Amino acid sequence: MLHRSLKDNARSSDPKWMSVVVHMLLMASHSEWDAHYNGSRKKLKPGQFVTGARVLGERAGVQKDKVISIWNDLEADQMIQTQRGNKHTLITFVNWKQYQNPSTLAGTQAGTQERRKPDRNKEGNNKGNKETGPSAEEIYAAYPRKVGKANAIKAIDKALKKTDAGDLIRMTELYAQCERSKSNEDRKYTPHPATWFNGERYNDDPKEWVGPNGILPTDNAEPRQIGGVLKCH
Repeated sequence: MLHRSLKDNARSSDPKWMSVVVHMLLMASHSEWDAHYNGSRKKLKPGQFVTGARVLGERAGVQKDKVISIWNDLEADQMIQTQRGNKHTLITFVNWKQYQNPSTLAGTQAGTQERRKPDRNKEGNNKGNKETGPSAEEIYAAYPRKVGKANAIKAIDKALKKTDAGDLIRMTELYAQCERSKSNEDRKYTPHPATWFNGERYNDDPKEWVGPNGILPTDNAEPRQIGGVLKCH
């Protein structure tokens, strides 16, 4: 959930600041997740994620030095805590539960919107909403190959009946990251999305998704944590 109080921050008029903060919110884990950090496995809590200033800057369209400056400002404002390692930084949103729990927003506009939220089952998975997770359209957008959209959406809707939407998009993003690291020639063999989702490939062991030159997307590739999922370089 993106809380309206964010716009009240004195730095919110800086588009680079806003871009970095919003991307950080999107990257934060919404549930506990095992990640690699500083050469060992660490269980991330809701509101935490592992990234690097360069990686975050690429996603937000902001230079690395500016990202670090924004991190320092956020720490000074007690919005985040950082634990910096050799290559990656563990970031924790301090008041994550307060701003992500609809029950704490009673009486606010966000709380009112939560109470008026339409039934997802009536509207269908294609529309999605902030509370129940990404929609089929968003998951399709995360897949690395854009062909056969109608059949892909049907396959994703089918998958959503078996798998949590958040888990599904995380695995899709992980697979996409590994596929995009390959050469253009190798990417010609990326399965059509309908084939991938109908085959329940999102349940594969990510170690089977080999990156360029045979590098695996987990331990041997020194993965980074983005939005609760390990990503290969």
